[in-house]
Amino acid sequence: QSLAPSPDGRWLYIVDAREGTIAVMNTRTLEVERTAHVDLTATSDGGGGASTVRTSVAVSRDGATLFVASGTSPGTVTAIDVAGLTVADRWASPLPVSGLGLALDGSGLYVAGDGRIALFDLGTGEASVTVPTPVVDPIIGVDPLPAVALAE
Repeated sequence: QSLAPSPDGRWLYIVDAREGTIAVMNTRTLEVERTAHVDLTATSDGGGGASTVRTSVAVSRDGATLFVASGTSPGTVTAIDVAGLTVADRWASPLPVSGLGLALDGSGLYVAGDGRIALFDLGTGEASVTVPTPVVDPIIGVDPLPAVALAE
């Protein structure tokens, strides 16, 4: 499970990828306003069953898209339209995803996993750059960075 606030702090998105549940909580009233079921699981055990799922969530700068990464190998990034809580897009990740973060300009999504960080172009869904990191433990979040940070 993972959670992320909307940019204005009014909503809290709570995601359980294994169950495929997204809940939207109003942070002022602390009430769950909406829920939806979306297929967010990835299988990697070869037997068709759900694998151990690590869930990471990030919200776009405009608050219109919820990015959910789940699965082990390969990882999957799902773009959820916040208005309808429906799948807008889905991308395969070259990494088993352990963490997400948006570029400061909102044009890219950093995907961390397996000792590497990839930069996804949000327009194409393609991983444009992948670099190794010196971190041994799984990266569970990526603070906003300029989109050019990996290219330098």
